[in-house]
Amino acid sequence: MKIKLVTVEEGIGAVGSRKMASFIRSINPDIQSHFIPLASRLNVIRALGIKKEETSYLDPENIRKISEELIDADLIGFSSYTVGANLTKRIIKQIRAIDPSVYIVWGGVHCIMNPED
Repeated sequence: MKIKLVTVEEGIGAVGSRKMASFIRSINPDIQSHFIPLASRLNVIRALGIKKEETSYLDPENIRKISEELIDADLIGFSSYTVGANLTKRIIKQIRAIDPSVYIVWGGVHCIMNPED
């Protein structure tokens, strides 16, 4: 079973999702971890010196590219805080548009999604 875990977060903390990925890998080695930074005050993009105007990777075209990268998994697990909830919803919506049969699990502090979203 191919599993992809996705962390949508401001910083590089993601301790819980890294621990989960390590545990899952001990059971199922076919796992990939993905980190999607947000364009906010604490993110990796700013630490790398990229100006805010250059962080348009959150536009619809790149949401599609992110979704296409994830879509070949049997299971996609998302982890996000409240600040990453809207981006996570956008990615899940795009994945569902490409393939509504993909199994998705979303956890974290703010993982609420209406069926209409």
